Amino acid sequence: MEIAQVALGEIEPYPLNPRKGDIKLIAESLQTYGQYKPITVNKRTKEILAGNHTYAAAKELGWETIAVNYVDVDENTAAKIVLMDNRTSDAGSYNDGVLLSLLDSLDSLASTGYTDGELKDLQHLFDKPDNGMTNTKIGTSLGDYADDYNNRTSRIIMVDYELDTYNWIVEKINAYKANRPELHNNGDAIIAMLETHFSEKAPDVEVGL
Repeated sequence: MEIAQVALGEIEPYPLNPRKGDIKLIAESLQTYGQYKPITVNKRTKEILAGNHTYAAAKELGWETIAVNYVDVDENTAAKIVLMDNRTSDAGSYNDGVLLSLLDSLDSLASTGYTDGELKDLQHLFDKPDNGMTNTKIGTSLGDYADDYNNRTSRIIMVDYELDTYNWIVEKINAYKANRPELHNNGDAIIAMLETHFSEKAPDVEVGL
C-alpha cells in the first residue's frame, strides 16, 4: 500500500461515480477530526476510486493536500473497485441496541452525524410502553420478540428508501421540526404533517417511527 500526501490539483474525481454523498456532513467530519483514512486513487489515471466526496469536501474547506492511497489498476478493475466500495457500504446494517448504547455513552451528539430526534426515535424502540410490554432488548429471541410485538397496542412502520431519498426525507422532517419544540421525534412530525394535510386529528396515542 502506497500512501502519500498529494495536492488536490493532482488528482480528479472518478467521472462515472454513481454515489451521491453528503458532502456537508463529510466536511463537518474533516473539520472536527481531520482526515483519519486516506482516499484511494488509481496511479495510472489519477482518478479517485474511493473517497470522491471526501475530496469534494476537502476542496470546499480550502484544503491544499489530502492523504492518498495509490493503487495501480486497469480501467476495468478501477470500475469494479468503485462499484464494490459503494456496494459494501450499502450492504451494511446496524445493531440498533449497540448503536443506542454507543450514542447514550457520549456527552453530546455533536459531530456524530446523528440528531437528537434520531436518538429519540431509536430510544423509542427500547422504551417501556404504556401497556407494560417491553420493546426489543439485546439478546431477545425472534420468537419472544414476535410474541411481544403481537401483544403490543403499538406498531412500528418500517420503510426502506434509497440513500439519497432517505437523506431528503430526513432533511425535510428535521426542517419541519426545527421551530416546533412540541414535536419530539420523527413519528410526531409525520403525524403532524398528515393532520395538516388531511385536516383530521390523529387518535391520541403514543407514536414513534
